[in-house]
Amino acid sequence: MEQPAAACAMQAADSGSADVLNTTSPTAKALERRRNEAYGGMVELIGRAKATGRLREDFDSSDLVLLHMANAGVVNAPDAWRRAVALLVQSAEALARLARAGRPLQGHAPRRSGR
Repeated sequence: MEQPAAACAMQAADSGSADVLNTTSPTAKALERRRNEAYGGMVELIGRAKATGRLREDFDSSDLVLLHMANAGVVNAPDAWRRAVALLVQSAEALARLARAGRPLQGHAPRRSGR
């Protein structure tokens, strides 16, 4: 999830990039073409991350839009965007990490040692 965090850093550093990420410009054909290419790349990246188990299965491209919209709301507060992005990125990965740890034991309560 480094790419979304990098895009959010760019969004925080340059308010113009926030506009590019969060608004459409139907009359700016070249810009829209590039935005669509970048979006397609992110959709592909989401698929690959899901395939490796790093990204939760219910994550989709609309979650990236939500991430950028949320980031746009906090970029004016010093470093608040870093915290918001870190929490959102972690929540996208959380279930994949838990799944690697295995399922909880069913019907077998751990025994306390006799100490």
